[in-house]
Amino acid sequence: MGIPAQVIDDNAMRLLVLIGERRSLGAAARELGMAQSNASRALARYERVTGLHLVDRTPAGSTLTEDGRLVAAWAAEALLALDEYAGAVTSLAHEAGTHLSVGASQTIAEYLAPRWLARFHRDYPDVEVTLTVANSQDTLAALEAGRVDIGFIETPLPVRHARVNLLATDELALVVAPGHPWAGRARPVSARELAGTGLVVRETGSGTRGTLDALLRDYPRADPELEVSSNAAVVGSVAAGVAPGVLSRLVVDVPLRTGMLVEVPTNGVDLRRPLRVVWPDAPMHSPATDFLAVAQANVPSASSGRPGQQNFPRDVK
Repeated sequence: MGIPAQVIDDNAMRLLVLIGERRSLGAAARELGMAQSNASRALARYERVTGLHLVDRTPAGSTLTEDGRLVAAWAAEALLALDEYAGAVTSLAHEAGTHLSVGASQTIAEYLAPRWLARFHRDYPDVEVTLTVANSQDTLAALEAGRVDIGFIETPLPVRHARVNLLATDELALVVAPGHPWAGRARPVSARELAGTGLVVRETGSGTRGTLDALLRDYPRADPELEVSSNAAVVGSVAAGVAPGVLSRLVVDVPLRTGMLVEVPTNGVDLRRPLRVVWPDAPMHSPATDFLAVAQANVPSASSGRPGQQNFPRDVK
């Protein structure tokens, strides 16, 4: 049998406890910020609800009856537990609202996230953000394990056990060293030729590697000339003449402008790829939604094509 809701009246319970301590209805009411007439009505209502006579009121003051002392003792214990509960929930909500853990694959973390973090810190200075940098596969694993609240990935592969939405569209570029035979080539490199060429590639699990493998899956593949675990290592190896490489335009923008690398045209291979946001399989809440809004508003046109046109995430599994 449930307890009548009217019995759990924290105002009346606090009033009863204070009457026992102050031996005065007026003093108890003042401490609770209540008018004495309102306190008197609240106490009378509580006595009707409980069916007990709890307070003796005389011109000299107010004292608890025997039943009143017993109920006040129980009320004090219940109120202590209630206050601890409220404090714990408030503390938990405060912690959840002031800390955000973000995971991002390497290209996004290096070339997009710094702008997002700076803007988010300016707009939400009370929220502490930690950024975990990994490849796309490891970012998804961190999300599934609960180590990050929201993730940003580059892989086009299906995402399971999480919700996902398109953030923007990135484009890869085939690049070589200035002295490479392809550097002055007018005829585009075909998909078949690219697949049959040993390249400098990122490690398995990276979004860049996953995109390249998916684009060339229908052609015979040459073994990689070199496999490295960072964009900088790919750039350095390609510039040193090890082999061609395929990287995001975000990564090769400066090396191309400075002449460190040369872009080679391609034909028959679509080098575009999605940049996607992922979050646990539940509705997204603040501050993750706030961070995503900042990210959506601060994707450069080179990546998004139409910045600001993406909508807030649909619940897509």
